[in-house]
Amino acid sequence: MERLRAQRLAPRDAAAAPVEIVRHLIGLQAQFPSAAALAVRVRTSGLHAGDVQRDAAPGGPLVRTWLMRGTLHLAAADDLGWLLGILAPIVLRASRRRYAELGLDSGTLARAIDVLGRPLGQHPTTRAELFAELAARGI
Repeated sequence: MERLRAQRLAPRDAAAAPVEIVRHLIGLQAQFPSAAALAVRVRTSGLHAGDVQRDAAPGGPLVRTWLMRGTLHLAAADDLGWLLGILAPIVLRASRRRYAELGLDSGTLARAIDVLGRPLGQHPTTRAELFAELAARGI
């Protein structure tokens, strides 16, 4: 029963907003948006699919990100700073060999971070847009 409570599966919280559910879980697997919406909705008795979609829309309190384990997760937008501080070094360490295979040295990676910081700091950006930005800068 404790595990069900910890996962917010019992009892359900009728008043919880999608961001409250996701924040409590720290992150929620979201490879498929419809499945992520269902995973949020099963933890409350008062949400609809549209509520989760609205909160995960660009500029909303939820973001879909490759934050954990290389798969898409939902996370609270205002939790990204501290989560990245913990998880980014782990992902970077695990990616060193692949970066070397691709010829991505530390200088190139630093340039990529500078290039990507601009669009990401201005508006929600798709993966395709980020790749286009990198290609336009020769990365």
